[in-house]
Amino acid sequence: MFDARSIKAAINLKVLLLPLALVSTGFLTGCADETKTTSNQNVTNNTFRSTGPVLGSVFDATSGARIGDSSLSITLVDGASYIKPSMIKNNPTSDDPNFSGDYAFNKVSVTLNGTKTYRVVATATGYQTFEAYVTWNTGSGANNTLDTVYSMIGNIYLFPLGATAPDLSVNVSASNDPVSGAIVQLQPQINNNASTSATSNSLSATGGTMANLSATTDADGNVTFAGTSLVLGGQYQVVVLPSASDGVDYELAVGSTYQIGVNSPEMVQVALTGAQPNSAIEGLYIVSASNSDPTDVTASGVLSLTFNRAIEIVDEDSFTASLTNATTAVLDATDASSAVTASVSTDGLVLTLTPNFSTAVVPYSTATGSSGDGTADISLGITYSGGAIKLAGDDESSSVNPLTLLELDGGVTNATVQITGPQDDSI
Repeated sequence: MFDARSIKAAINLKVLLLPLALVSTGFLTGCADETKTTSNQNVTNNTFRSTGPVLGSVFDATSGARIGDSSLSITLVDGASYIKPSMIKNNPTSDDPNFSGDYAFNKVSVTLNGTKTYRVVATATGYQTFEAYVTWNTGSGANNTLDTVYSMIGNIYLFPLGATAPDLSVNVSASNDPVSGAIVQLQPQINNNASTSATSNSLSATGGTMANLSATTDADGNVTFAGTSLVLGGQYQVVVLPSASDGVDYELAVGSTYQIGVNSPEMVQVALTGAQPNSAIEGLYIVSASNSDPTDVTASGVLSLTFNRAIEIVDEDSFTASLTNATTAVLDATDASSAVTASVSTDGLVLTLTPNFSTAVVPYSTATGSSGDGTADISLGITYSGGAIKLAGDDESSSVNPLTLLELDGGVTNATVQITGPQDDSI
């Protein structure tokens, strides 16, 4: 059984700040003038003073029923002043049941810079005490224009005594596949109603000190936070820290905010986004390429691509190549696939493309007398194309041309290898 006076307000209510032209950073605010300073000390500072009603209804957080019996009490605390509502519907014998539990505070000050915060306390027999810290803050519009009429709605949700927090489960996935080993956090939101829930115009209970909870997903991508570790009525934001699974790095994922026992579902779904360049195959990219420096000369013409995940070749005969600036060198043209031999390392991470020549390359060399007279292959390049690979173990229907994949920096793969340099033996 919970002690209504010992439980901090934040655990007792459902919350949501209202969406008005006002900035929804709170609920009520200051009675004192707000000042706007100027750099010119000879000019009198501008002041802002405006008021409006704060109104709402009180509900049972578990059933949604209105609470409007004579024990219902709401108090606005402003310094040493304890202010009662200008109107409250807590007389079930005379009040219309459709408006039972309604309340309103008239002439509540609106702040321009959010410099004043109130406490709102609600109690009712059989319910845990509710307490919220609220600040009603507005801002100026175009050309420093200000509204002259303000109002705010703040509904209050009370939890019955003895109510317990339910479990909250989180499922983490990427491209509909579970992500295991991801660290999921429930980060408490207790900073003076600065956060707004997404379900209705409600006041956020003050949670006091709530623990930041953390757990790791299982093989199915699931993790469960037991209700015994959660604060009933407290707000938590679901966050999945940057993680890696099956060779894929994932970015930080910041999920929705839920109020335990009010709008918290049994299972929260979080979809992760790869921290690498997008590709036709989720999370597959080129870590490095042997021709990353286009000025390098590779006499063999071999191109090696290293991937972040193990791959398999779908069709070895689908790789082709063509020469640029060829004078003597000729690629094997026995058949459409004979010009290139494709192979994959035993760990599946490196794809190697090797050219096959029917007539060998003749590089320029002063030692051999080869020159630019029609025999030497000067500035010879080979450009690879075609081909199909897939993730190791995946279906061939998910194949992709490896030369269309992006590298880690998001750049397009260079498919050309420089085999010889210019006549001066350098590029």
